[in-house]
Amino acid sequence: MNNINSIAIILARGGSKEIPNKNLETINNKSLLEISVNQIKLSVNTKIFVSSDAESILDEALRLDCVPIKRPDFLSEDDSSSEDALIHAIEYIEKNIDKDFDTIIFPQLTSPLRNYQDFKEALLLYKREKYDSLFSSNDAMDYLLWKKDESGQFIEVNFDNKNRKPRQEKVVQLIENGSFYIFDKNKFKEYRTRLFDSIGEYRMEPWQVFEIDNFEDLELCRHISKIKNSDGIYG
Repeated sequence: MNNINSIAIILARGGSKEIPNKNLETINNKSLLEISVNQIKLSVNTKIFVSSDAESILDEALRLDCVPIKRPDFLSEDDSSSEDALIHAIEYIEKNIDKDFDTIIFPQLTSPLRNYQDFKEALLLYKREKYDSLFSSNDAMDYLLWKKDESGQFIEVNFDNKNRKPRQEKVVQLIENGSFYIFDKNKFKEYRTRLFDSIGEYRMEPWQVFEIDNFEDLELCRHISKIKNSDGIYG
């Protein structure tokens, strides 16, 4: 990619409440870590770094020809911030690795349903539009959201129940699906958040919205990935 010097940083801690060792769970005999690594390698020629507190995950990263970064325990708790873990990884790379970079690809392992071209096309979009940050997205116009107010009554969030419009008249609404992010390294270090300044979105297919939080999600993603012959998993 001309004028973009990117790396990928994957956060893969060992702990998980719902699924023990979740990031090493498998789809088609490939760990969630291996799936994202495969997808990146199929699409983008970039170095991949894996940050984890778990030796089993760091060993898997080495097997996959990634650079392991040992993450301290205080950045690996249930309530630890991904942003803090990313800052730790960036600073480690800047201090210990002879690698210049200005752009970070940040995939999340629990959203494995990707076409490998997604990373390449998203980077092209990021570059062409001169974005500072970008998130993967899904169309949300068919989702009608409700919440409860302080009195416990249901109220609409993103539509008017008394004036329901046809789809073609709705304002575009998006889901930040968490599959991956792309952002400028230096501005991320300044803002310490993954989306900032000129923000873009990369639209994905409806079947790619699912993420893995529990065993039911894992089974669903296993079935969808097989049906869709997902790149990096079956492709």
